[in-house]
Amino acid sequence: DGGPLLQEIDFHTSCSQPLGSGDQFGANYVNGILFENGYVCGEVDAPPAPADCCDIGNKPSEMTFIYTGEDCSASQNTQDPSKAECLGNPAMDPSVYIIASDGGSEIYFEGTVGINEAYTISASNAGQTQLDNNSIIYIYDSQGGTLLQEANFHASCSQPLGAGDQFGANFVQSILFDDGYFCQIEEVAGEMNPNLEPGVPVTESNKTFLDMSMKIYPNPFKRSATVEFVVPKDDTARVEVYSLTGQLLQTLFSGQIKGGNLNQFTFSPKESMAAGIYLIKLQTDYGIVQYKRLIYRP
Repeated sequence: DGGPLLQEIDFHTSCSQPLGSGDQFGANYVNGILFENGYVCGEVDAPPAPADCCDIGNKPSEMTFIYTGEDCSASQNTQDPSKAECLGNPAMDPSVYIIASDGGSEIYFEGTVGINEAYTISASNAGQTQLDNNSIIYIYDSQGGTLLQEANFHASCSQPLGAGDQFGANFVQSILFDDGYFCQIEEVAGEMNPNLEPGVPVTESNKTFLDMSMKIYPNPFKRSATVEFVVPKDDTARVEVYSLTGQLLQTLFSGQIKGGNLNQFTFSPKESMAAGIYLIKLQTDYGIVQYKRLIYRP
């Protein structure tokens, strides 16, 4: 409230001018339209993540990475080399202890991470709304153990930052911005980690991550939506609803599932849930993470 105006958009919504799902007005992408007669236009496929997500989003508040186990030569990004530096090599260590911080006392993430496992650094863990300009990821062989790799990068959009970038052993899967914009890489075979050589030990895990699927329909929805998901191996899964600011709103499913089986359930939102766009997160104990956007139009 009362902050500086960043952008002002004017457009016609009465159909006196053409209007379609997939249109974009400044930083506002039309994902679906609900008409008064009940007709739903959309949801269309989300556009591919831009090379620089900062071209659309304001300031990152959360970033989800995949730990790949690689050395600094795996880095792929367009940040100034003096701003994005990397030292060390975790040498494909299958389990490491990661600390992400601003280089000082503010901790964005701390915990044990397995190879090809996702982890999320969040400004909210440090009581902030935005990640610091200079963010550093430390990779140790164990808690309190030997430092294997240190990778620093700019997370304030003072440098280009996109889903699909990589900083040492840390592959950027998705970025959530403080203005609600969500930028993620398309999960298609061969795209998650282009640096891996054929035949390395983590190939099967990489394939496992990419074989997961989740579908939500209808989307947008009025009263209830059907959620379907498949994971490739026996696992414990959780399906959760988040606001665009990263707040957990509801756990839809939590339990054991069998690999390769279709899991299906109906999501009926709570009465307190307002109309809008939400994120459905599917996560397994094995480290598989996937997000889908859900549009609620009661």
